[in-house]
Amino acid sequence: MNTIYKYTIAIAVSLCAATAVAEPADSTAQDVNELKEVVVEGRRVEQIKDGINIRPTKLEKDASFSGWNLLEVMQPPTLIYNPKDESFKDVNNNPVSYYINMEPASKQDVDNLPTSLIISVQILQHPSDPKYAGSASVVNIVAKEYDYGGYTILSASEKFRGGLTRGSVFSKFQRKNWILQFNGYMFAIDKPWSTTDTRTIYNFVENGTSIEIERDSHSMSLENKYLKFDGQIKSTLRFGEEQCNRLIVTLTGSHTDGPKSRSEGMVDYVQNDDKSPTVNISDGMSTAPGLYMNLSFRNKENTKNFIIFGGVSGGFNNNRFGYNSDFTDKLDTEVKERILKPNLGFAYYRDVNNNQFYVDLSNEFTRAIADYTGSTMTKTATTLGKNNVNLNYGRAITDKFRFTLLTRNGLLYYNADDNKTNYRYDYNYALNLQWRTSDKSSTSLTGRIYQDMLSVMFLNPATRKTDELLEVSGNPDITPSVISEISANYSIYPSSKFNISAQLEWERKGNLITADYRYNDGYVLSTYANSGDLNTYRFNIIGTAGLLNRKLSLSFALFNEYYNRSGSTQYHFGSVSGWIFANYMPISGLKFSANISAPAFRSPRDNGYSKSRLWQGWIGVSFTYRNWYFNVQTDPFTKYHDMRSIEFSPHHHSYTFTRDASSRSYVSVSARFSFSYGKKMDMIEEGLNESETITGVR
Repeated sequence: MNTIYKYTIAIAVSLCAATAVAEPADSTAQDVNELKEVVVEGRRVEQIKDGINIRPTKLEKDASFSGWNLLEVMQPPTLIYNPKDESFKDVNNNPVSYYINMEPASKQDVDNLPTSLIISVQILQHPSDPKYAGSASVVNIVAKEYDYGGYTILSASEKFRGGLTRGSVFSKFQRKNWILQFNGYMFAIDKPWSTTDTRTIYNFVENGTSIEIERDSHSMSLENKYLKFDGQIKSTLRFGEEQCNRLIVTLTGSHTDGPKSRSEGMVDYVQNDDKSPTVNISDGMSTAPGLYMNLSFRNKENTKNFIIFGGVSGGFNNNRFGYNSDFTDKLDTEVKERILKPNLGFAYYRDVNNNQFYVDLSNEFTRAIADYTGSTMTKTATTLGKNNVNLNYGRAITDKFRFTLLTRNGLLYYNADDNKTNYRYDYNYALNLQWRTSDKSSTSLTGRIYQDMLSVMFLNPATRKTDELLEVSGNPDITPSVISEISANYSIYPSSKFNISAQLEWERKGNLITADYRYNDGYVLSTYANSGDLNTYRFNIIGTAGLLNRKLSLSFALFNEYYNRSGSTQYHFGSVSGWIFANYMPISGLKFSANISAPAFRSPRDNGYSKSRLWQGWIGVSFTYRNWYFNVQTDPFTKYHDMRSIEFSPHHHSYTFTRDASSRSYVSVSARFSFSYGKKMDMIEEGLNESETITGVR
């Protein structure tokens, strides 16, 4: 039950008892403690500035172990939950920024926040508060904090037949204005066999002569292993007037042993019926430390905020690639790479008379040096720099209408070995109009134009041999793609039990970056090139419903897309996809889940398209009891893992058929345990502040 309701009832009962009968204080306290929990539906969802505030029911909290479980169960209005990758986006496809008590948080932080600490969840769209740094969509969780003490969570999961093992430990300790947080994570993959049959046809015209190369290949994966360790220590110090200022220091580290893979197969060139046994191996290892700092100064009125942020990270990578075939010399290349990535920037936010200003400047520099053994290259040095200036301005015209203007201007400079330094300017301009048409609905209109920020992969002119036939290189003279978007959205949430959103969007991507295949000296050379435009039209509908007194929650998404491609490769086609996700909570602590996802029949790929029929469906059950959480999930109805895909361009066509034992029907089992201790306090909400002592409970 919500704490506010609990203590409002307690105060009312105490006053009545004191007026009617002069009982001892202990008797009154005992009567209050025996009151049953009450949920007032009208107060569950309420309008607040820039969004809504949702108070989870006792049933929803009991069926969830963490803040992330709770968001999945609640399915908040105006957010799209994707059960495929377990992520949220808003109705305009913007990523969601997470906050806990108005302080930035990661998805892992939310997933490691016990539900017993959560008071309410705020869903904000383009919030004006400068603390949210101009984010388009915000989830802010209002939660209890500790006067002193903390909690620890241990998690483990195993995916049988999928060869996937995970484990983590999360611990958070707070002493007044100082918070220390540790997060350790382990991820391991050991997949069983998979087989792939591929037919590839390369068509070229060189010097007026038509050249066609057809290749059939078969391979079986004998080894596919990957092991990764991540760690993070984060220290937060609050200081200054009313502890409005923050000093955050974060130390990170990761070590990866993999990927380690080995496959054997057969290649058959149809022209002369030659067949060749092939062997592919890879063996990688990397270590990446990092140190970051964030210093924030904020006034107690929350109308202005100044932040300085910076850090340094790097990496030590060692990768080995091997290939053996009768058609080519044995390939055995080892690459040792050293990477240094410092960054520095500042941000300033201000809220003055319903005008919100935001600006940040940032610089990121990457220096990578690679030494090669067994390759035509011996050493390369690459420099990549990014400078960004972000400017946002928002204004509330009325209580129901506001607009936000967002701009980002970036400069990228790139240099590889002795090549000339390349400069690229990228930009992003967006205008968002929001109108709260009523207390139960809203409308938004967004227009955006931006330019892709090119990566080193697109720019690096060095040629890299990938197998016995294909070589790949970048293009320093490539032109960035320019993307224009216009979208309109309407959302209605007539009650806390139902909401639905509809979106229309048009997107135009000019100067598409695609792979250009050319035949030269017995090898196919693939380089990046600009080719034509792509227009995409989308109509999306999403919704959620709470039934049976919110014991059953349903969410659905339906995506309709139409593509129209011009240029050297022309096509037009439609695509439909979507999913249905359900949670059923028959009793306290027990939850049944199910998901059905439909495929995208066609989607653009490279300078062509791909087809797939990828039906998925899984069911799961979870149980929460005190400080324990158990979950079992399986997909016994899924038969999609024999996948066919088609790629098409004027120069390249392939057909692939894959059997993957690791992707067949699986069973996943996970368990989590938490332990908390010390003295915690509620966040002050509507004038209420509560303290209590806890030991050994979640």
